Amino acid sequence: MKLKISVLNLTSIIVILCLILELIIYKKISFFFTTNILFAVASFFLIISLFWSVLYSGAFDFFHFSMKKVTTRMRREDNSEEVENIPLSKSVGHGYKMPLKVGLLLLIISLVTLFFHYFF
Repeated sequence: MKLKISVLNLTSIIVILCLILELIIYKKISFFFTTNILFAVASFFLIISLFWSVLYSGAFDFFHFSMKKVTTRMRREDNSEEVENIPLSKSVGHGYKMPLKVGLLLLIISLVTLFFHYFF
């Protein structure tokens, strides 16, 4: 049986783990500490997924092609055989969407807990 993890399942697991971590570190649960921990986890997911998104967009394809060309010339003397050129955007894939959704959902939860901290 293959276990498929959805965005909501992963987000709820992360929130529960953050609450357990908060209980271990601070010995209590408060909106302020929850906001801090969830924001740190959300920023990790967002930074990784946005960097992955930039690679997928093709922004570094020419740089990757140029560096690959230079390194292959440095390794061998004759340029008779050409190396297959696979763009960097095709090799990283589009798996950035799930961490992006999880990061955005965690950021929204973090902002909601910050709102509750200040107004309740």
